[in-house]
Amino acid sequence: MTTIKKKEKKKSPSKKSRLLSKKEKGTKFILMLLFIAALLFITDRLLKLFIKEGVCNNILCLKQTVNYGAVFGILPGATLLFIIAALILIPILIVLCLRTKSNLLRVAFTLIATGALSNLMDRMIFGYVIDFVSVLRSSFFNLADIINIIGAVFLLISLIREK
Repeated sequence: MTTIKKKEKKKSPSKKSRLLSKKEKGTKFILMLLFIAALLFITDRLLKLFIKEGVCNNILCLKQTVNYGAVFGILPGATLLFIIAALILIPILIVLCLRTKSNLLRVAFTLIATGALSNLMDRMIFGYVIDFVSVLRSSFFNLADIINIIGAVFLLISLIREK
């Protein structure tokens, strides 16, 4: 006697389970961003610690300098203003990162918060930011500044794409 098995229809996942999987994907993406942010933060901190007396040529100069202003030395002496701004901005960026569904915005917010946190740490510990890179004899900057600029570019791209 042979049994005939009925072909069972594959049920498509319910809307709720699809949303859950999207949520899980978002959580994994945020965890990956957190890991990358930690690596960038640690790298910036280590570079600030180890780059002291520099190596310079006509293109690149790596040496530790002090910056009492913002990126590229603008607004020197506004340390307290930058500390307050960072203390307000960083939590806002974290909340925005967790609430948005756009991965590009998540990357932008994470990068800006990471760079701001590293420079905030300098300002709170030393009263200034440690810079260590100059390209083509320009103003000195650090990895946190680069991270902030890349985050700002991603934010701008995201805003342009929305329109």
